Amino acid sequence: MISRAIQPRARVALLGCGNVGGEVARRLTEDSARLGLELVRVLVRDPARRRPVGPDLLTDRFDEVVASAPDIVIELLGGLAPAAEYVESLLEIGVHVVTANKTLVAHRAGALAAAAEASGATLAYEASVCAGVPVLAALRQLEGDRVRAVRGIVNGSCNYILCRMEESGLTLGEALREAAGRGLVEPDPSADISGRDSAEKLCVLARAAGLGDLTPADVDRTGIESITPGDIRSAARASRVVRLLAEVEAAGDGPRARVGPVLLPRTHPLASVRREENGVFVEADLAGELFFRGRGAGPGPTASAILGDLVRILGGAAPPRAVQPRRACGPEVPRRHAIRVTAATAMAPRGVLETIRESGLVAEEVEVSTNSATVVARASTRGTALACAAALPGERLVLPIVE
Repeated sequence: MISRAIQPRARVALLGCGNVGGEVARRLTEDSARLGLELVRVLVRDPARRRPVGPDLLTDRFDEVVASAPDIVIELLGGLAPAAEYVESLLEIGVHVVTANKTLVAHRAGALAAAAEASGATLAYEASVCAGVPVLAALRQLEGDRVRAVRGIVNGSCNYILCRMEESGLTLGEALREAAGRGLVEPDPSADISGRDSAEKLCVLARAAGLGDLTPADVDRTGIESITPGDIRSAARASRVVRLLAEVEAAGDGPRARVGPVLLPRTHPLASVRREENGVFVEADLAGELFFRGRGAGPGPTASAILGDLVRILGGAAPPRAVQPRRACGPEVPRRHAIRVTAATAMAPRGVLETIRESGLVAEEVEVSTNSATVVARASTRGTALACAAALPGERLVLPIVE
């Protein structure tokens, strides 16, 4: 994609004016002279509601946004509809777009990139992952290198919940209610808890790292719904923590992408990511191991990333790299797994170990309590570990161990 020339006084329109949009609108208004721009239109559902901009800028009609002849549009509507339609139509007519919409990028990046390339417009989305932590910018800096893997905690809501379970012995439900009280989850938290939000962000990271044009359907996804205080305590006794990890790595003929809870040693950099923070660990051929950590959500950090993209477009910065075409997932790299069986009263510990052996796994650690047993098995594929767990009675949970 090639950025088209912009007049010194750029015309900017905003789609959406909620918490993040309101912060962006305030900054655009206050810093318009410094940034060399003019806010010309703000699309909202209800123009009668009070906003941090003058009522003359508000509209509930997209055609009025287009008629205002913006050079750049900032999309903060979220979701696919109507955001996808609006963004694609803007790119097709040569209008640059900055977005924080990870769902849009995860599902429609290929089509949007094609529309932008055809018109010479630019699509920028630094704010779609980790908000104020410039992870995508760092991955762009590695274009001359080769990224081998990206692993990260990219959902602050789940990280807060797991940390609170670790700190105070809360159940998942109790920690979720606490997170909701702090405004860290939506009224419907299913996208966070199920890992769907993390899977969408992982697709954006994979694209920025040059690891493939993935969609959420390509991501092996497990949420944190089954994590119990017992799992947290068992991990602590082994000097580990439970975290929801999003990871993509080059493997064989294609990338391997997964989102799910894992066991991390307390000494791992990602284990230090606390509460609603985000953290991303990058492995590259030449640069080696890189770690990024910071506030991954909120109006301030998100607005920072949006304005960064805006300034880069105004300055004619180079667009993101072209990504590799979609490829089948490569072979899975074997890992050790912790297999937890709850309420396994129908089977003695000896029977659990026999089932482990019959499944072709080798037990390296065994922990037995009144109503559960946890076995750490030697490296295997996730499929083998899941098949072994399926042969055991009671409720089962399989957690990969990151070394």
